[in-house]
Amino acid sequence: MKAEYIFNERIITALGWTIVHSIWQIGLISLILGAILLLVRKKSSSLKYYLATGTLIAILLISAITFINELMLYQNIAIIKGSIIQDYQAM
Repeated sequence: MKAEYIFNERIITALGWTIVHSIWQIGLISLILGAILLLVRKKSSSLKYYLATGTLIAILLISAITFINELMLYQNIAIIKGSIIQDYQAM
């Protein structure tokens, strides 16, 4: 498979926006985990471990969902642009 198919503009743009959104998403999830860990500080370490592991899985899933959403958004914008160009050329 050629690199131009893997790294096309649509994927690069979606990946860039995913990284930008991941910054605030990870920050928010970390704050929520921190608050929960403060509430369970006297509980067992295994509970805290499971909470932290679940948080890492949530971060991975949310990042994947964000990437898919950004990819679909960019595709929709490309379709709209193409439609506008076709309408303009038909005039």
